Amino acid sequence: MLRARPLRARGDGFMNCIWSRPYSGKVVARRKIGKGLRANRRPGFIRTEDKEASVISVDKHDEKPAPSPDPPKTAVGPKGPKTFNGRIVDAQELSYEPVPVGDQPPVPHLAHNLDRVLFDPGVHFLKDPRTEVYNFTPFLENIMSIRDFDFNYIAKYVPSGKDSKLATLAQEKGKRFVGSSSSLTGVLTQFHHVLSHFRPPLTVDVSKHFPGSTTSFTTTQTRPVSLFLRYNPRTNTYAVDADKAENRDIILSILGNCLETMLTTPEKQFQNYHKSRSHMLDPSLKNGSQQSTYHYTSCGDFLMRSQLDCFDERLPGTGIFDLKTRAVCAVRHDLDYVQVNDGSNYQIRSLEGTWESFSREWYELIRSTMLKYSLQARIGRMDGIFIAYHNVRQMFGFQYVPLSDMDRIFHTVRSKKSPDTLSVEHAISGKPLPGPKPVPEALQGEVASHIADTEFKLSMELFEHTLNELISHHQGDQHKLSYNLVFEAKQAGTMIVYAKPMLEKDINYIQTSNSEAPGDPTSANDPKYKLNRDPHRIWKHAETDLENIPKDVAVFKLETRNIIDNNLPVPLDEYPTMDSVRNKWRVKWKISKPSGAEATQLYKETFKDQPAVLRPIVSEPLLERIDESEERDRRTKLLSEIAPPNPLQTKLRQLSSQGARSRRNLRSKNKVLWTPRKI
Repeated sequence: MLRARPLRARGDGFMNCIWSRPYSGKVVARRKIGKGLRANRRPGFIRTEDKEASVISVDKHDEKPAPSPDPPKTAVGPKGPKTFNGRIVDAQELSYEPVPVGDQPPVPHLAHNLDRVLFDPGVHFLKDPRTEVYNFTPFLENIMSIRDFDFNYIAKYVPSGKDSKLATLAQEKGKRFVGSSSSLTGVLTQFHHVLSHFRPPLTVDVSKHFPGSTTSFTTTQTRPVSLFLRYNPRTNTYAVDADKAENRDIILSILGNCLETMLTTPEKQFQNYHKSRSHMLDPSLKNGSQQSTYHYTSCGDFLMRSQLDCFDERLPGTGIFDLKTRAVCAVRHDLDYVQVNDGSNYQIRSLEGTWESFSREWYELIRSTMLKYSLQARIGRMDGIFIAYHNVRQMFGFQYVPLSDMDRIFHTVRSKKSPDTLSVEHAISGKPLPGPKPVPEALQGEVASHIADTEFKLSMELFEHTLNELISHHQGDQHKLSYNLVFEAKQAGTMIVYAKPMLEKDINYIQTSNSEAPGDPTSANDPKYKLNRDPHRIWKHAETDLENIPKDVAVFKLETRNIIDNNLPVPLDEYPTMDSVRNKWRVKWKISKPSGAEATQLYKETFKDQPAVLRPIVSEPLLERIDESEERDRRTKLLSEIAPPNPLQTKLRQLSSQGARSRRNLRSKNKVLWTPRKI
């Protein structure tokens, strides 16, 4: 049973319950020990296919799970490991070092006594749902609308491709590539799938309403990733930028800046960010003159930048942690409707439950963006993330998740076969248990973090080798180029990469306008096609003509084999695992360049049924107040343009309507704030 209290002893609460119970899988005995089993090349090792479904569908209308990532069994033939020739990357030889810089603005602390969340595991309700007593100041409950918040007084985000300080620092340190935590996490997610052999995330004991020990990633976490590699002739460096062609401003990205300011600013000072009072703020901070604070870290030939949100000197390591404002499912699954109505009334009423619960939000967070959060925290050398749950209009609660807890979710040691099944086979056969040794409960978190750290360094090194390979492919050109790149984790051990040279002015147009280059792409077979100067992205070409790959798009295939200690390569239909922090992880890799019919076939397979945008947004958030009649007309017009609700959206809108009635009933009640009694 999940529990939450205003104050509780360490070890109680939502986060801890995830790991507090032992695994309880089904015991499956086989009539014949040989049935369904296949001998591995390693002596004494037996493995079998897991016949249990590993993808849990909570609701038939929930987001469609990603296709099964398991590779075909022909991927590991009897001669596979022997015939795979490639170079070796050894994680022990890779460095990951902080890069000190000069004076920077101080990193803010949490305000409103929210810092006690950092040291008390579990979800903290802003207001106890049973007694309606506030655990934190009621000021946090009602969120300032983005129409009222003056965004001129907060620091502006600078993409890594436009960060001159980052490029200069990279030049001084002799680094070739730069990137930010937000621009790198998309491609690092693809490398995670390739290196982990599509290991699913762990969800043991999230809630009785979400059964099963694992779940699937959402489609957004497994689909190909587009980015730009931008050349800087001044510093002779390349910057990795996330592709913003389809990233329209949405209410969540805008509101995030407002909420981060609210969580780190005292109440009276934060009220001055209202447009009617912003003249009382320091005028020197206006128009983006306020500077952000960063951690800089080197890994191989990369220099990485991470913006620092919050700090507490009592936390381990650097004391830095990330602020994440997490909208409820009714907002995320129905964004157009929420933007038209400037928010939702969907409530979080309990810890457990299929709907209106923290367990629902936690489950969907694991499936969607938590892997990205963990990568950003690792890039920034952070201790963890602070999550604030909201519905755009109202705040519900807070939770601190250390990086080590996220590591356990995505990197926990296990085989595709449950431990109980292995025990039964051992009893029948009398042979040693296959796979890695069981890891003691007390060490599982340490081993998971070791796997995560190692995989991160290997991913960065392989990413660097891939970029060098595609740059050298074009080194015969008279001038150095910028590129649009698409990375696809095709299957365990295989990454497909597409590289298209582009002019910097065309990339700049896409990134600043958040839209595709004007006009339709020229066909790849058209003599008028501008080689190395075509203004359209690879994805746009694929949407227009899937049969013909553009002439200047180079295709690369990165193949990897994991080697733990000095054993044979890990089979592609098993997850790479470790049983100790002393285990060594090396990767044998090679890059080939498919061409002709093979390249065209890969191109079709990558982009078939893969629209550039999964959920097109037709509405735009409003940043200014308008009169009531104009507001009604605007809402009526936009509601007629958005698509009719699907069954999931219909359910969420019904719950939101119920939440609106609940809010009206509570407005007249006195607000009681919990305070410790004097002894």
